[in-house]
Amino acid sequence: MNREELREAIEEPASARVMYFSPHKLVDQLIDEVINMPGALSLLSFAMSELYLNYLKRQDDAIQQGETLDRSLTQSDYEEIGGVTRALTQRAEQEYKALVQENPNYDRTIRNVMLRMISVEGELARRRVSLSELEYPGPENIHVKTVIERFEKARLLTPGTTIDGQPYQEPAHDALTRGWERLLAWKQEYIKEILLQRELTSDGNQWNASNRSRRDEGLLWIEDPRLPTALQLSCGKAYRNTWIDLFRWRFNYKRWQSSSHDNWFNCSEADFVWQSFKQRFKRFGRTAIATTSVICVLLGTTLYALQRAAVAQLREQSTRSLNWISTANAVEGLLLAIDTVERSRS
Repeated sequence: MNREELREAIEEPASARVMYFSPHKLVDQLIDEVINMPGALSLLSFAMSELYLNYLKRQDDAIQQGETLDRSLTQSDYEEIGGVTRALTQRAEQEYKALVQENPNYDRTIRNVMLRMISVEGELARRRVSLSELEYPGPENIHVKTVIERFEKARLLTPGTTIDGQPYQEPAHDALTRGWERLLAWKQEYIKEILLQRELTSDGNQWNASNRSRRDEGLLWIEDPRLPTALQLSCGKAYRNTWIDLFRWRFNYKRWQSSSHDNWFNCSEADFVWQSFKQRFKRFGRTAIATTSVICVLLGTTLYALQRAAVAQLREQSTRSLNWISTANAVEGLLLAIDTVERSRS
């Protein structure tokens, strides 16, 4: 849109509500801030909404004090919302703090939801996320839905539907993903976890899209070096990949996962991790049985060989004692015979 079109987009909705701008150059200031920005209209629409909400707050305060306000959107309103580009990030921080005040666990939920909605390859930008990717196990799913509803109501997230009818959510503008300092700090701190999650999302989707009755185990992370990290991110407990851990995790993983307060993965991803671990446990079990069988065979063969060697030694010792008894070494022969009898009993 050119400057005149943007001016109409600003002034006409305000005029419809019998509002005006004070000073009038505020309109030019709004235009200057978005004129060269992609997605200018959606960002401008959000800023105008925030300006009006700020005016309504001032109006409520004036009514309580018995005063009357003129119907103007002012420079102070503009500065209070942080201008056009900061209006989104400032509102995001407000919504974040309000939810965390209700329940501290929302810190984790907002982090996980918003980190899914940024592109980490190349230039930082918003990412469209299907609602199926936002389905989480257990109680966390309720928190996720609350975050989406609150952020959508605040116009921080925008819903939509793909051409094949799949619903999705995405940030209202790239200005949110690039300018919200808390989100940028999360991205920097958890970049390794984000990259692992994206790989898991892709492989998990491929696994779920395969024929359920004839799924290819080769798609799973059975012997993949990423599995131990994925298991830890799935339930918040360290996995050391020892045989003791295999058994401990086999019987506790589902319980740990359902009670975890820091689960990074949605339902599909968590299922993929669990299926990978189950197959790893099965392979370990088959290997353990085969190894035990081999050890038993070797042990049996060894005992049989030892037994045969012992019998041969006793026979040789018995013959020697008989030969000594019939000679001058009769005493030694008798002692050897007694020793032979004792050894044969043991």
